[in-house]
Amino acid sequence: MSVAVAPRDLSYNTHKYLSIILAKSSLYFKNPSSLADQVPGMTHLGQLGVLDDVHIYSIPLDQWTEFEATNKIDQLKDIAGVVNVSVQAPTQRPKRDEV
Repeated sequence: MSVAVAPRDLSYNTHKYLSIILAKSSLYFKNPSSLADQVPGMTHLGQLGVLDDVHIYSIPLDQWTEFEATNKIDQLKDIAGVVNVSVQAPTQRPKRDEV
């Protein structure tokens, strides 16, 4: 089981982040960091909260342009056992009186 990643631990000034959903039947489900070995520059950070099938991966910003240009996201989506790949964006939660 992976360590859960807290949003406050992410640095959007230095990295882009991907959330990747893995099928429970996937070879990567038990060892999600091995998926990062398939993509140069990508690092597995941990699972998203208590969701054991959703994991966060990081790519340094200085490598992101090449990552996008070489269609790495589409390549990740084509890997057996990868259900979904989403680029994460920081959001500001509204205050209670702003809801």
